[in-house]
Amino acid sequence: MQSIIEVRLALVDHGYTPIPVIGKKPPLKKWQETTGVCKATLEGWDRDWPNASNTGILTRLTPTIDLDLLNEPAAVAAENLIRERFDGLGCVLTRVGREP
Repeated sequence: MQSIIEVRLALVDHGYTPIPVIGKKPPLKKWQETTGVCKATLEGWDRDWPNASNTGILTRLTPTIDLDLLNEPAAVAAENLIRERFDGLGCVLTRVGREP
């Protein structure tokens, strides 16, 4: 099993900006302004917030649409509309579930 630093470093290597998270809350002040994440940054987070075992991704450069729809036909219609609207502009990854 990979350490949290290895997972976060892999995200950085693939162009994402990971953020340490406790539950769903980042412990960083001004976390929205995070830039230049490197191995030293990740090691500092691990030291300063050892209980931040979850990882978020800063969506400033990774746009995301999060729809919490419980009505299946509405969810299918929304996904189809999003796929049509953003065709060729990136991947549409679908996750079905309730929480979080």
